[in-house]
Amino acid sequence: QELQGLYPGKDVIILNQKEHLIIKKNGKELNISSDKSSEMLYMSEKASHLLEKSIFYFDHFTNVRDIEANSWIPEQDGKKLKKINVGKIYTRKPVMGNVFYDDVKEKYFTYSSLKKGAVTSLSYSEDIFDPHFLSTFYFGTYAPIENAEFRVTMPDDVKIKFVVKDPLNQITRKEEHSKNTITYIFSYGRHGGFPIEEDAPSSSYFLPHIIAYIDS
Repeated sequence: QELQGLYPGKDVIILNQKEHLIIKKNGKELNISSDKSSEMLYMSEKASHLLEKSIFYFDHFTNVRDIEANSWIPEQDGKKLKKINVGKIYTRKPVMGNVFYDDVKEKYFTYSSLKKGAVTSLSYSEDIFDPHFLSTFYFGTYAPIENAEFRVTMPDDVKIKFVVKDPLNQITRKEEHSKNTITYIFSYGRHGGFPIEEDAPSSSYFLPHIIAYIDS
């Protein structure tokens, strides 16, 4: 009810959107992985049209593993949520109309019994084989978002740089230091979402996001 008052007319609210990029040294090589998680609240009966979820990745450069997805469905009394684990997770090669061949793969699955008041959760890990291709983290989308966080943990002798695109100047940054390790934490609080406009430029022109890359 509180969120309906804040975001009237919205069908979906992102409760949490998180990514933790972990960089480790293995001799002269770097082992890089990214733990990603999200939680979404469905505010209308249109949730029943949003059952399928996809994870896209480049098979040559990354590997997706340890996928866990659940839907949490309100019971009749409205006071409890029933957990339903997603069953089979499939892999397919998506058809790209303007590309003859590429290595894009898709993991996809279906949430169960979504309706108004339902929550979905998703977590998975991504191994990044080439340190040149770290992921870009977006802090916003068309839907309202309550909390977004991007973390990077790495040895303190690995140098990393960030390109921060923050049109509204709302991203906060802090650092945590421990023995031979540093963690950068970027956070973004409550936001009502960004409108979708016809003939608008790419979303990277106006959505807040961070591009991380290893300098040395």
